[in-house]
Amino acid sequence: MGSHIGLVASSMLLAMPQGRSRNDIRDAARRFALEWSDDFYERGEAQSFWTEFLAVFGVNRRRVNAAFERHARRTSTGRAGFIDLLWPRMLLAEHKSRGENLDSALGQALDYIESLADAELPKFVVVSDFARIRVVDLDDADRVADEFPLSELPNHIDQFLSLAGYTSRRFSAEDAVNIKAAELLGKVYDEIAETGYSGHPLRVFLVRLLFLLFGDDSGLWERNLFADLVDNRTAEDGSDRDDAVRRRSRASRGCTCFADWHAIRDQECNRPASVVRRGSGSSSGCNRLIWRRSILSCSM
Repeated sequence: MGSHIGLVASSMLLAMPQGRSRNDIRDAARRFALEWSDDFYERGEAQSFWTEFLAVFGVNRRRVNAAFERHARRTSTGRAGFIDLLWPRMLLAEHKSRGENLDSALGQALDYIESLADAELPKFVVVSDFARIRVVDLDDADRVADEFPLSELPNHIDQFLSLAGYTSRRFSAEDAVNIKAAELLGKVYDEIAETGYSGHPLRVFLVRLLFLLFGDDSGLWERNLFADLVDNRTAEDGSDRDDAVRRRSRASRGCTCFADWHAIRDQECNRPASVVRRGSGSSSGCNRLIWRRSILSCSM
């Protein structure tokens, strides 16, 4: 994970790039929707609308060579025309004045597709009249158009995260459990980030948490060792949970596992630390337990 925390949208696992977080994008989408809530004239403001729409996802239009008024030819008539905005391989946008027919706008946009070179074919076709946005993902086999009011854009950002550099992998039905687990981890990320603890420290924290959960399930140590610590060896209100975890992770900074192993072992097993020589690999179940905890603290 690290700088690639997994986040889930629908049946996709999304890997976060070094750029805007989902929370940042959602906040920017709220501001964008509010700012453009009253505009209505296509030619007067359409280009500013799409420039700022891309900026919501951290995209500088010029840097990605997204061009306005791109020459193209309509398949249905053979006549030349202009695509309102084309970002090659990513986005084709058509804009209408408020209240105009989006069916017509979408048909016009799709009519231009056949005239584009393969290297220019977009992932998204998006049309808008300021009040509404309609999007079709051409990479989706069903190609179902999704329409929503501009005011609801913050609730639909997952559909556009590819614009921000997120990558996705689709999962089949049998991966439902993994998808649910990734979704829960994504919610943990979002909720903690809302407290102000974010960026690299939060990503490191989630890497460590994921490692502990993986270890509980994969046999790196006794099954559910970490879960048992959290559920059964700390106060129900969580007041001492931080101290309990710290006691078992004293060596996380500097990796002084072997020295700390004795202190932890003495506390947990109630036996003098001097009884067991450092690194002896005692067969005692308790020794193995504490030894693994010490190793775990190093890995973190």
